[in-house]
Amino acid sequence: MHISKINRTAFSTLREHELATFAQSVVDNTDQEAAYSDVQSIVTTLKTQTETYDTALNLATNRGRDEVNAKNAAKETLLATLKKLATAMDHFADGNKAYLTEAGFVLKKKPEAFTGELLPPDNLQVQTNGLPGQLIVRCKLPQRSLTKVTALEWSVDEVHWNNGTYPSASRFVIKDLPRNSQVQVRVCAIGSAKRKSVWTDPVTASVV
Repeated sequence: MHISKINRTAFSTLREHELATFAQSVVDNTDQEAAYSDVQSIVTTLKTQTETYDTALNLATNRGRDEVNAKNAAKETLLATLKKLATAMDHFADGNKAYLTEAGFVLKKKPEAFTGELLPPDNLQVQTNGLPGQLIVRCKLPQRSLTKVTALEWSVDEVHWNNGTYPSASRFVIKDLPRNSQVQVRVCAIGSAKRKSVWTDPVTASVV
């Protein structure tokens, strides 16, 4: 179940004058409102800091060093209080979307589940590391954020395949391979919800 939460990035990345307008809007929507009685102490602080920031913003238009420093400090203080209010309201909302949006906040979007095709690893490279029965495997993961592990299989005849390792890295060593032989290696990507890519074309390497 998705629980509505305030998107802090939405107000943290606003331009300076937009931030002043946004903060004032939140104050107007929540100050002395019974629905937000649980957060009134923070709203009161926010109200004062919004006025301070707005004043500092106007004084900084002459770009004096002291005025700009004061404006930047007021901005950081205001953002900290907005984040504090957001945390408190997330708690008291208990999933009530209207409680958050009517205060003026933007909510985080519900993450969408990936339903597309999981792409297989590419640029598969297999070579000996000089040690008996071992090979180094390298590949690239075009959808790294969606890939949990990389499944590997090896064969000496491309008919009968043996399960190998299930690493999360894109570079790994496979061991206990038949010595002095030609081995074919293939890999595939495995994601969530049992999603699995197709196998790559096999790559042949010599095992010492």
